[in-house]
This record gives sequence, structure tokens and C-alpha cells, in this order.
Amino acid sequence: MRAALLVFFLLMPSFAGAADRPFIMVSTALVASTIYDAETTYAGYNDRHPGVHEANPIARPFVKAGRPALYGFELGADAAVLYAAYRMKNSDSPTWRKVWWILPVTVTVGHVAAGTANLRFVF
Repeated sequence: MRAALLVFFLLMPSFAGAADRPFIMVSTALVASTIYDAETTYAGYNDRHPGVHEANPIARPFVKAGRPALYGFELGADAAVLYAAYRMKNSDSPTWRKVWWILPVTVTVGHVAAGTANLRFVF
């Protein structure tokens, strides 16, 4: 987590052109939904549901490796999504500048859906 924050603060000056209020709000929602998904995933691993496993085959090895590995993988993926959104937002194409938010919002919705589905194993 410290490494992710360090990378964020090192890259922050380069985001100055695109880091307006909508970009920061979308970024915050993406990271918050990632944390929600990860924490509900681990909360679902308990004695009441011994057969619970990660359904996402890409994330499964990182879940088994523990929280640091999962956060490193997922926050790294979030950084890639936000970088793509940043490039779209600063594009010369007016079309890309209008739809920059679709990719991070789509990933955010996916994390919220996965985290909410995980809740059935928490309670």
C-alpha cells in the first residue's frame, strides 16, 4: 500500500493537466471500489463457508498469495486504467476527451458488483 501511495504522489505532478474535479472523483471511486472488492473477498473466507474461492481466474493466485499481492495487482491495474483515462482526457481527439471516464467507471461498477456479490459469504 505504501508503494502505491508513493507511485501516486510521484506521478501526481504529471496529472496536473487532467487532474480536475471529475478526474479525481472518478479516480477516488475506482480505488475505493477496489478496496471494497478486496476486503469483501477476504471477509468471505471464513469457517461458515469452507468452499468459498475466488471466481476470477486472473485474480485467484493473488488472492491466495495474500493481501499485499492482491492490492499490488489490483492497484497496479487501477493505475493502468487511470493512465489510459488520463491519456484519453488529454487527447487531441474531441471524441476521446468526451468518453475518457467510461473505462474507469466501468471497472468501478465491476468492483462494486463483485464486492456486493462477496457480501453473501460475509454475513
